Amino acid sequence: MANSVPQVLANYEMYLDGARKIGVVTVTMPTVNRLRAEIKGAGISGVVSAPIQGHTEDMNGTIAFRTITSESVDYLNQGYNHFEFWGGIQELDRSTNKYVYKQHKVLWMAMPANLTIGQFAVGELQNREVEFNITVLREWHDNKETLHIDKFNYIDSMGGKDALAGLKSAIGL
Repeated sequence: MANSVPQVLANYEMYLDGARKIGVVTVTMPTVNRLRAEIKGAGISGVVSAPIQGHTEDMNGTIAFRTITSESVDYLNQGYNHFEFWGGIQELDRSTNKYVYKQHKVLWMAMPANLTIGQFAVGELQNREVEFNITVLREWHDNKETLHIDKFNYIDSMGGKDALAGLKSAIGL
């Protein structure tokens, strides 16, 4: 909708294995950093940090729980977990002056990497955090896929453009 003003993530839910809702959490989404190689030598006046197309560094995300819960320990064992985060982005439609909501959905396939048990303080949150290493990251906005990274299956697509198409062809995939 070209006539809308995106305003805020109104709310979201977190699901494990595509079905079971998880408790009250705060989620820190990963940063996607490209793997880089330093290029230097004859024909270059200096050093170039060149991104390796379709390759990323570790992607880590964190799920923070207010306190320990049965759900917060369900996925601590080493193994991949399927998490989905379903959000509603509030937008103002300028032509009608009414709010509309667009879905923002993110999927992780992730393995636990670090656990912060949190703190014990009377009347305070424990701030229990689990950091995950993410190998599959997918994102949709308004039912359109905007991002798809799958490290084990040579997928790196942003906005529908596959950065690994040429490489897959070159190596026989």
